[in-house]
Amino acid sequence: MKGITPVITTVLLLLASVAAVGGAWVWYQRMQTSAQSGGQAGVEKITSTSSIQYTFVDRAYIDSGDLKIEFGNQGNDIVNITTVQAKKYDGSYADCTTTAFTIASNSLHTTTCSGAVGTAVGNVISIKTYFNNGAIKEFSATVES
Repeated sequence: MKGITPVITTVLLLLASVAAVGGAWVWYQRMQTSAQSGGQAGVEKITSTSSIQYTFVDRAYIDSGDLKIEFGNQGNDIVNITTVQAKKYDGSYADCTTTAFTIASNSLHTTTCSGAVGTAVGNVISIKTYFNNGAIKEFSATVES
């Protein structure tokens, strides 16, 4: 009976070892890539919502019968707002604008609420702001003259 020679056995063991190490390396690289892309997505989400915290209502006032709301951005990034709503006297919300606008870093933007918002100077109004990333932020402001 002939058996496997020690040289062939050694070569087969080395090939099996190389294949195992190569498979482990490929698995590790795929896991690392997956973890990095998942982490990057989380960082992008945090970055996109962090500028929202620097958005504020500078003032709300009545001009020619329309409610004007002045938004500010103290952040370093541009803020994109898609919709602004003001609470009406009956508790429902009226759309002030459905046209998206941006607020540059360290600047202000005024939007107009036309129609029956039903507020007067001295009233405190509630304002809902919708951002392009799906976030919603509510503000309160006293209407000035």
